[in-house]
Amino acid sequence: MLGRAKKLRSHQTEAEQRLWLHLRAQKIVATLATQLVASYGRSFEARNLRRMMQFAEQFPDFGIVSPLATQLSWTHIVEVLPLKGFVAEPKEKRP
Repeated sequence: MLGRAKKLRSHQTEAEQRLWLHLRAQKIVATLATQLVASYGRSFEARNLRRMMQFAEQFPDFGIVSPLATQLSWTHIVEVLPLKGFVAEPKEKRP
């Protein structure tokens, strides 16, 4: 089965492959969200998981995340997430 899927993807364009991966990732997040909501509640719905993933991408440095977590609520952090191209950097690295 896996060999067949790999063979089918080899004939796809790069855009088709990206779309396939995107749709697969959405399905994985939805499945994981269903399991987490059942165990831990609505805070782990798919929308919130996507926000958590976006947060992890924009704030890769634990040295930044730790103080943020103590000073800002999740609601505040969610407000910052839509800022396109924003990646947090430690103060020492900023000009």
